Amino acid sequence: MEITGSSYEFPRGIPGTVSNNDTQHKGYVNRWTVYDTSGISKLEAQYIDDDMIREYYNGLPCQLGYVLAGKTVERETVNRIMDEEISGHNSISHIAILDAGGEGKTTALMQLVVKLIQSGKRVFFGQDAPELHIEDLKFQDNDIIVIDNANHVKNIYDFLKLATRKRVRVIFAARANEWEMQKINIDINRSIKEYKLSGFSEREKNEFAKLLSKYTQLAENEIYDIFNNESNHFLLAAMLRTMNGGINLEKIVEDIIRETKENLEGDYKDYALFILLIICLVEQAGAKMPMFLLRNICFNISDGIKLNHMNLVNIYLKKEVQGTSAYVETRHPRISELFYKSLVKFINIDLVYEEFSKADRNIRNIRIDRVADYLDIVGMVSRYIYLYYPEFSDLIDYVIDVNLDTFYGTYSNSCKLLFKTLIDIKTDAIKTMSDNVDIIDDLYAKATSKWFISGNSELWYKWAKYKTDIGTIGNVDELNSARWIYNQALLNNQIDETILIGWADLEVLQCQYGDVKNPEPYSARWIYRWAIDNQRLTENIIFNWAQMEESLNNIGDIKSEYTARWIYNWGITNNTANENLLIKWANMEIAQDNIGDVGVPYSALWIYKWGTLHNKADENLLINWAELELNQRGLGDIESEHSARWIFNWGISNNKAGENLFLKWADAELDTHINNVGDLETPYTARWIYSYALKVGKANSNLFYRWIQLEFEQANIEPAEKEYTALWLLNYVRKLRVVDRNYWSWVIGIDMELGKTEQAYSHCKEASLTCDIYDIFALVQGERGVLDDKNEGMDYLMNMALNKNTLLGIYCSYLCDLLYKGGYQAKDLLDKFNAINEDTSYLSNKSFLKFWLKKLDN
Repeated sequence: MEITGSSYEFPRGIPGTVSNNDTQHKGYVNRWTVYDTSGISKLEAQYIDDDMIREYYNGLPCQLGYVLAGKTVERETVNRIMDEEISGHNSISHIAILDAGGEGKTTALMQLVVKLIQSGKRVFFGQDAPELHIEDLKFQDNDIIVIDNANHVKNIYDFLKLATRKRVRVIFAARANEWEMQKINIDINRSIKEYKLSGFSEREKNEFAKLLSKYTQLAENEIYDIFNNESNHFLLAAMLRTMNGGINLEKIVEDIIRETKENLEGDYKDYALFILLIICLVEQAGAKMPMFLLRNICFNISDGIKLNHMNLVNIYLKKEVQGTSAYVETRHPRISELFYKSLVKFINIDLVYEEFSKADRNIRNIRIDRVADYLDIVGMVSRYIYLYYPEFSDLIDYVIDVNLDTFYGTYSNSCKLLFKTLIDIKTDAIKTMSDNVDIIDDLYAKATSKWFISGNSELWYKWAKYKTDIGTIGNVDELNSARWIYNQALLNNQIDETILIGWADLEVLQCQYGDVKNPEPYSARWIYRWAIDNQRLTENIIFNWAQMEESLNNIGDIKSEYTARWIYNWGITNNTANENLLIKWANMEIAQDNIGDVGVPYSALWIYKWGTLHNKADENLLINWAELELNQRGLGDIESEHSARWIFNWGISNNKAGENLFLKWADAELDTHINNVGDLETPYTARWIYSYALKVGKANSNLFYRWIQLEFEQANIEPAEKEYTALWLLNYVRKLRVVDRNYWSWVIGIDMELGKTEQAYSHCKEASLTCDIYDIFALVQGERGVLDDKNEGMDYLMNMALNKNTLLGIYCSYLCDLLYKGGYQAKDLLDKFNAINEDTSYLSNKSFLKFWLKKLDN
């Protein structure tokens, strides 16, 4: 069993698995290190001295040996995960530790690895790999996967999906902000239970104080005070302050830079801190420094000078940064900010930014897909430079121009985003520096004639829109006016739907509608006629045109050319109409009191029916149709063709129903005049509809909460083990990982209804870790008689709820005041609630307040 302190790749393969020659994922099988009970003694025998532990507490990476030797403080989150997720049940849900850098995620993962091994698990450990693969691996029942820096794994979605299919659980750590930006499929998100590390429990503070006192001259009480100080809001800050005699973080950072500078040799002495400032600049701009960019900058930092980027990460800057195979980054955003502020005092930021003008060097020997990442960074850094160093405006022009000149031919889409950054910067500069608008015109002219000659309709539109916004409307012969730009797009064959609608809308605003039969050139009607004559009509253009004619009272009939009805009919006749256009046409007919019937051509009901017959009807059209029938004739009978019930059922039977259609139907069945609650076995009752939605995978959180409300109001609350009780449904929601404030409101409200006040309090505490629950928490504390506790008393929680200024917060505060404080502010609070609550049914789906509303009635 081999352990390494490296941050890059574990050297050990997996015994008994497929060889590299047998797999398409060549090279990835060796990215796993496998641990089991047989390797514990070897791990425990590793050499560890006090200097290694001091370096760890000064910010270097944790090693498993430190955990086994008792040199780390066990985090509360680790115990929670073991108790709730590992020992508690055998769920297949994955576990995420999400927090900022410097909060101890890697250490917590290694503590989990040790505990998992000791509990008999076999652990597959992966760290800092750009991709991870398990396609060819076979897992046993006691296997578990642990991944560090999961936000750097490009195929993480496919990986988690496959792990779920293979029924092997994954525990992973990731930087929270980066994980949230990952486009993770909602079904995968539902299978992830999230945990955080931020903050220290009383036990953790005491244990850190006791342990660290062995490695520093500070006394235990002094270390405790550091960990108890809210200004040291992340673990690394507290550790660094402790290991450096309690001095503030700013001074520690300055000392690290000074010591680094003194210890550097040769070319590293001249350039290492310069490169550190590049990394910090990228981070201050909101991006991450790719390892390929660091490597390429080091390849030729100045006049042929080369540095080894791995030596920078692992040796010369090891206290400042940490590297993975994909990225290099400082250890915490606050650390990055302090490094940046210290370094710019003696390094010119314009020279640092100028490194981004060396485009060919910066993308040397990288995959094509990484060029887009690089150009994104150039844009973000350029925007940052403009915001904080506007005096370098000319340099920004130069840097972006060089990159556009280099890449526009091959990376058009990414270059368009970079060009947009330049336009945004220049547009803002004109507002703040009274510059000449010709700058913007020159940029767009260059873009449309050089960088983006074809496929550039978006740029023509944005240019024209900019000129419209500043009032330069002009005419088609007036250079750089909005109308001239639109016409140039047409002449250069770069016109599309957006430009045609934008141009026509401009003419409508100028009241240049044109004649119905013979529209004047460049009028709105001329533009729409050009679109139809040149086969450019789309659904959106048809709607815009028809809407304009309707506003001009040119509704006409389907035989009268260029009237609203003729235009809509042209759309369906020429197969240019989809669901949305049909809905809009039907809405016009309803407004014209032409509801008609399915057999009356071109009436609203006929249009809806036409949609079903020609496969143009999806959920939204069916809902509109059913609601019209509800208003006209009520629900009707399931067997009566074209009744509301028949329409809802048609949608389900023809796989056109999403969660909204199920909700609408169930709501209709629960109307006070019908109250068709029914049961799970009786078709077309509310309960049957909800259960059918669940069965076919169309139940979203809104549907679940409506269903929970129904069962709650029907007193079908418990037991939790009985299918389809309110508590069973809440447990189902939790399994889907839809644990939001609505979930907690129902859990707490049901606790109170069942007389479990202390359990409600416990759930309030748990809920407050992940969401704002001040309002209902205040009510619970009022019932418990805890009114003036400074951290969780009712008064404090009421104030927090009122600060949010939400309807629920105001109403719960009203109930708190009336029920538990004598009602002195109740009238003012109720008036405030009524003043901003225009929906009289607002409280109808807040049945979780039933306990307090009954108390109010009594």
